[in-house]
Parts: sequence; structure tokens; C-alpha cells
Amino acid sequence: MDIIFGSIGAVILCGGGVLLGWFLWGKTSADYSKSNANLQAVVEQNKTSMAELPNLRTKISTQETLITEKNNRIFQLETQEKQLQKSLEEVRGQISKYQEAEKRKDAQFTEKIEKLDHAKESLEKEKDRVTADDKNRRELAESERARIWNEHENSVIANLKEICQKPEIGFNFYDNTSLPESFDGSLKPDFLIEVFPEQYLIFDAKFSESKISTYFTSAVPKTVEKIQKSKSVGMIYPTIFFVVPNDLLQKTKKLFVFEKGFSFFMISLESLAPILSSYKKITEYEFAGQLNPQDRENIVNVLSNYESFIRNQNAANILIAEKAVEVIGSKQVLTEELLEEINLKRKNIKPIKLKETEMRKLTQDIEEHERKLGNLMNPQAKIEKEDLDKVKESLF
Repeated sequence: MDIIFGSIGAVILCGGGVLLGWFLWGKTSADYSKSNANLQAVVEQNKTSMAELPNLRTKISTQETLITEKNNRIFQLETQEKQLQKSLEEVRGQISKYQEAEKRKDAQFTEKIEKLDHAKESLEKEKDRVTADDKNRRELAESERARIWNEHENSVIANLKEICQKPEIGFNFYDNTSLPESFDGSLKPDFLIEVFPEQYLIFDAKFSESKISTYFTSAVPKTVEKIQKSKSVGMIYPTIFFVVPNDLLQKTKKLFVFEKGFSFFMISLESLAPILSSYKKITEYEFAGQLNPQDRENIVNVLSNYESFIRNQNAANILIAEKAVEVIGSKQVLTEELLEEINLKRKNIKPIKLKETEMRKLTQDIEEHERKLGNLMNPQAKIEKEDLDKVKESLF
């Protein structure tokens, strides 16, 4: 502001100086008058300028105020811009963090989906494996049952022949391919034993598991009707035996039925020898009336003891089988990895095979049976005599 006023003053002084120069040099009066008029005009102009000076100062002050306000406004705007820029950067940072977090969540979600799909796939594979294992076990069990049933009939016939040929038994026997001449061939029993003259005991080796459960209710009445209509009804002893595998005998609830004068028994292969021995004992008397009361009581006691023992043995086998299933099921507490290793190892273990010769030897020779039991209860160390003598010498 001072510079502006200084400039205006300098202009006025310069104007005065010019007028004074013209006056000092003096020219003609006309020139002087003209110059004086010009000087007066300049003075008047300067007066006007001086009069306008306060207004000009006011305007300049107003302009300065406006400039200052605008500068302040610019500063405020710049400050706001910086704040907005800072806020924008913060928002951008938050957006970036949100986007990164969203990416991580998407990645985690995708990973969980993949794990879930993998777990689902593993579960489906495990279900398929378990289903396949169950199917294989069922097929193996069915195959084993079929094998047992296929071998059962031949085994029953072979055992009956072997027992009948023993010197202490000595029964005449027939199968369905070589029936007695006077016997009605339409009956075709599996095995006949002549326990009394012209009296035949029938043994039937059942070969189908599906028929056993309903045999007493459906087949027995038809069998009795067929026997009564045959020509050999008087030759058939009124006790008929059905021979079934021991495992099926344990599952069968009904082991005896009486139908129109005929008794039907369901027995195991192991029962053949004691039953035929009992009948041999009865046939040692020429007539049944010759049996004294003590002999009758002894026979009844023997047969009742045989039946009681068989029933007890069957009950023990059932309870042991149930406990075995429970023990096998206890492995489910192990991890899947251990279960897989156990199952893999188990599949490579061969089934236990019992020697038929040893079984026959133990079932037919009671002394060998007792000797085996004695060895189990009183085991002896396998020590050579020479080694035993050396020990005795060193001790004594």
C-alpha cells in the first residue's frame, strides 16, 4: 500500500516540476498564459486524483481483504484437500485390507470346500469298501455254507458206514442206491440201518439250510403220509433222524417233533456214534420184554445223558460264539489306520484247518482223548535224557 501511495506522489511531483521548468525558462506571455492554464488543469487533475486517493485506498484495502480471504479459503481448501486425501488413503488402505481379507476368506472357503469334497469322496470310498467287504464276507460265508452242505451228505453217509462196520456195532446198512429187496423204492431214504430183523432205522442227511427252518412244520407231515402209504410202512422203525451240521443245530429252536406215531429228531454228526451204540445195546436182547428194569433204566440214563451233554455243548458253543463276536467288535475303538492294517493282516492269514484224522482219532478213542487232556493239564518240558543226566551230575 505504501509503494502505491509513493508512486502517486512521485507522479504529482513530476508534474509540478515540469510546470516550474516552463515557468523559469519564460517564454512569451501568450505561452505563459497557455502554460499557466495547462498548469492549472494539471493541478486540478491532481486535486481530483488526490480526492480519489482515499477511495482508491479503500478499494485497495478491500481488494487486499478479499485476497487475504481468498488466500485463507485456498489454505482451508488445501487443508481440506490434504485431509480428504489422507482419508482417501485410509479408505483405500481399508479397502485393500478388506479385499485381502476377502481373498483369504475365499481361499479358506475354497480350501474347506475342497477338503469337504475330499472327505465326502473318502467317505463314499469307505462306504463302497465296507459294502464290498460285507458283500465279500457274505459271499464267502454263503460259499462256505454251500461247501459244508455239499460235503455234509457225503460225510454223514461215510460216518454211518464206518460206524456200522465197527466190530462192536456190526449193523447191516443200505443207502438209496442199494435198498433191501423187499423195501419200497419210492421212499428213497439216504441211509437205512437194520437194527432189528426187518426193522430199519432211517437217517436222512439234510442238504439245504433253507428247508431246515420249516421242515418240521411243512415236510414232516408229508413224509409221514408218504411212509404210511408205502408198502414198507411196517418195516420202518418209528424213529427217524435228520442229520444237520453242528452250527445250524445251534440256531435251530425245535429239535424234536412227534407226528402220527413217528418221532423225528434233528441231530448232529457227532451224535451218530452214541445213538447207534445205544441201539446196539438194545439189540443185544432178543425181545424187548426180556429187558430187566435196571437195564431199561440204564438205557434211559445213557440216552438222557447224551442228550443233556449235547444240549449243554450247544449252549456253550452259542455263548462262546457271542463272546467272540463281542471281542471282535471291540477293535472298533482303534484308529482307522490301525483297523486297515489289522484287516490287511487278517486277510493274509489262512483259515485254521483241522486234521480229519486227528478229529476221528479223538472222537473214536476215549483213551487218546483223556491222554490229550492230561497233557494240557500237566504239560511236560521237552528235555532230552542226556541233558537231564548232566544237570543231575552237576547238582549232586
